[in-house]
Amino acid sequence: MTKRVAILAFDDMEALDFAGPFEVFTTATRVASRRGDPPPFCVASAATTGRVRARAGLVIEVDRGLEDVRDADLVLVPGGVTAEVERDDAVLSWLREASRVADVTASVCTGVFVLAAAGLLESERVTTHFEDVADLARRYPRLRVLDGRRWVDEGHFVTSAGISAGIDMSLHLVERLVSRDLALATARQMDYDWRESPAPGPRSGPIVTVFRSRLRPGVEDAYREVAEQMSAVAAAMEGFVDESFYTSADGERVTIVRFADADAQLAWARHPAHLDAQRRGREEFYSSYDITVGAADHVRRFSAPRTSDQSSA
Repeated sequence: MTKRVAILAFDDMEALDFAGPFEVFTTATRVASRRGDPPPFCVASAATTGRVRARAGLVIEVDRGLEDVRDADLVLVPGGVTAEVERDDAVLSWLREASRVADVTASVCTGVFVLAAAGLLESERVTTHFEDVADLARRYPRLRVLDGRRWVDEGHFVTSAGISAGIDMSLHLVERLVSRDLALATARQMDYDWRESPAPGPRSGPIVTVFRSRLRPGVEDAYREVAEQMSAVAAAMEGFVDESFYTSADGERVTIVRFADADAQLAWARHPAHLDAQRRGREEFYSSYDITVGAADHVRRFSAPRTSDQSSA
């Protein structure tokens, strides 16, 4: 089924925050068409006016008015100078309505400020351009603002850092909504070096994944069995370095898994057994749960682990 993509346009938006995702989804459709497949995406720009002037003066003709876009499957807000659009009641009202209908609402760079201004974000993990991380955390203290992330996928809401990270995020959404094969073919058609991992830094070098969770009462035995199976799967993966476990001072269970590089970590994150364990964990075991991924020094943000007989999925 064709996914309808609506990209908000406004004066002083960053041109590539808008055009990068636009290029990804339209290229994906062109690639699919060449293969004889149904079009995966139908992309349209939407704004309160028929023409907008992007940052640095680029003029863009807009496809539709906001009132004509009510049923998009994916809504995307670019970044740029967002102060005016954050106060635009017509845009914010449209965004709230469109997000209720959409499967995914995404932002690039400072577009996350518009999502927050519309009241769409409560306590989600989000990211933005590195220069705006502190401001976002100050203005919206309920959000968990992550620094140094290419993008953050929270399910319904997906946010990214600036410009090139928005392209990476859009390719990630092509993979998520259609297929990995199409995402790879799209990146190749664009001659774009897709950084598939949301982790910061180069793709080479150790990548640390930190799992933090709290269990529901009475599930410890069933959880331990699944966690031990997942530890065995991780240890058998190519590029696995080590795994350690500890309990924080306030009783949170923490598992730290290291892989040799981002490719190995990504293969583990996509392993069917791992995905199934995460699904089961959310449905049966966890009262709270969080995954963060980072480069080798990421673990310094956490207490030094204490080895125990605990395992974790």
